[in-house]
Amino acid sequence: MTGRWQSFSHLDGTASGYEKVLCNEPGWNYKEDRKVNTMNILLSTQEDAVKFVRTVSRYPFDVDLSEGGDTIDAKSILGVLSVAVGRMMQLKIHTEHPEELCSELQVYLA
Repeated sequence: MTGRWQSFSHLDGTASGYEKVLCNEPGWNYKEDRKVNTMNILLSTQEDAVKFVRTVSRYPFDVDLSEGGDTIDAKSILGVLSVAVGRMMQLKIHTEHPEELCSELQVYLA
């Protein structure tokens, strides 16, 4: 997989240098050093949340949603329904190969 180098900072604003971006689809930042993919998503309705959880639950790797300092398991229907509906959240996918899930979640890009 080819990529480019991109600067990034942590959610708390502290700089962390440069990492190679490998997943070049719009809205995605694949960080080679951490093997974490991030994107901003918006689940507008409860139905979106249910479909989202069903989709991410089919994959064996960890998937989290975070806002500020709070993080929830994106495979938890109760967590997603209580926290994420109607709010922009940062999705973190913990895997080396996010391509298939990446394409399935394009509808939720914020």
